[in-house]
Amino acid sequence: MRAIGIDADHELQMFEMPGEPVGPDQALIRTTRVGICGTDREIVRTGAPFRLPTGEGRLVLGHEASWSGSVRV
Repeated sequence: MRAIGIDADHELQMFEMPGEPVGPDQALIRTTRVGICGTDREIVRTGAPFRLPTGEGRLVLGHEASWSGSVRV
């Protein structure tokens, strides 16, 4: 799956991420549109400090899904 994120140097980049396995009582939603929240925008625009999750080299943006997509079961 593709994602957009910023690294510790505040460089915006698109990259591939491994998908999570889908369990027997779960569904995979293929999202076609996402947005970034105001905090994400300010981090990119101003270079504001942010804390990366432990072991991660970048912060993934776009957690505000529009729920426009398809469900795969």
